[in-house]
Amino acid sequence: LLLKFPVKAAETKAFRGKSIREIIKLNETVGKPTLTPRTVNKYLSALGSFCQWLVREDWLDANPVSGFYLTLDRETPKVLPYTSGQLQALFSSPLFKGCESSEVTHVPGTFRVRDHRYWLPLLALFTGARLGELAQLEVVDVREDRGHWILHITREGGAGKTTKTKGSMRVVPLHPELLKLGFLEYHASARDRGDVRLFPAIIPDARGQLSGRVSREYGRYLQRIGIKDGKDLNFHSFRHLMADAFRQAGFRDEEFGFLLGHTQATTTGRYGILAEGDLTRRVEMINVVSFPGLDLSSLYPSG
Repeated sequence: LLLKFPVKAAETKAFRGKSIREIIKLNETVGKPTLTPRTVNKYLSALGSFCQWLVREDWLDANPVSGFYLTLDRETPKVLPYTSGQLQALFSSPLFKGCESSEVTHVPGTFRVRDHRYWLPLLALFTGARLGELAQLEVVDVREDRGHWILHITREGGAGKTTKTKGSMRVVPLHPELLKLGFLEYHASARDRGDVRLFPAIIPDARGQLSGRVSREYGRYLQRIGIKDGKDLNFHSFRHLMADAFRQAGFRDEEFGFLLGHTQATTTGRYGILAEGDLTRRVEMINVVSFPGLDLSSLYPSG
């Protein structure tokens, strides 16, 4: 049943009030994609944990979920980095060059989007940060430190801020291209308005996550402009792309992992206090990152 069950069934009006079997039958007409083996295993894991408790409490003799887990293909990459052509197509699309309106962003026009929908992909491109880490940024998380502008990814600050692990808290220098694109001007305008969050227009989803709605909107946008036709491209693809960019610059995985949040928790990561040498090294590493074939000069603010 799980293998035949449609994704996000609870959010689909046609499925409301129907049983699992009724939803599966109706989906033969509705045609929504079904759960992936990975998601099926997550459901089985939740059920298995409950059944294990039943075993401990002597309600069951054995866990009926044991052996039910699906074998996953761990060799094939589930998310791929963008190609040079896909990157150029994305940043030459209406969302970045001019669209019909704030609501219709995939159709060319004269309206300029300059909220989180514009900045999050650009920040991800040049930092490799996770969507959730960027969506929760506060204005104070972007600051100048000894002549270098930095992004402080941290749990500290407003309620609800989080990172994947304690070791994910880190300081990432801003790439020069972000400065050319006008990110500091956007930051200054948010500060002058008195905003606490850097992207206040982001609305949390039903689970209270700031990344939920943004992730779905971004995936739909990729489909509308013809870049995405499967599940191998999404916002996380920027993270894979940044890792490849570090490798292409000559760095080994163990040398750049800390800039992507792959490290043990430290007080430095929590408070963003960096020795001068450490900060200088991070700036040098970020500054050599490039994406051959990508030209963003047409997005530079005039003047």
